[in-house]
Amino acid sequence: MKIWEEQRSRVQEYLQNGVVPSTLTKTNGEGSDVPNAVTLLNSSIEFCVESLHLLLDKIHEVDVNSIKDRAYWAKRIEFWTAKAIEDSVLLEHRVI
Repeated sequence: MKIWEEQRSRVQEYLQNGVVPSTLTKTNGEGSDVPNAVTLLNSSIEFCVESLHLLLDKIHEVDVNSIKDRAYWAKRIEFWTAKAIEDSVLLEHRVI
């Protein structure tokens, strides 16, 4: 199984809740994973296309059918993804 297939649902769950997906809690709850750039990009694009409404439903005074609101929040997802990619580079190169 490809890493993207393993991590995409967790990345999208973080985005759905407005959380930058820099590190992902492992499914067994022990430790965390750092998603790579390809995983973050593919997951966030899929989220914006197929599931953006899940985030918008949680935000007060947002019209899920408004192009303006959808564009604004899609841009926020883009920013969060860029931040997660930046963080992942730092996390992958940290010295322990």
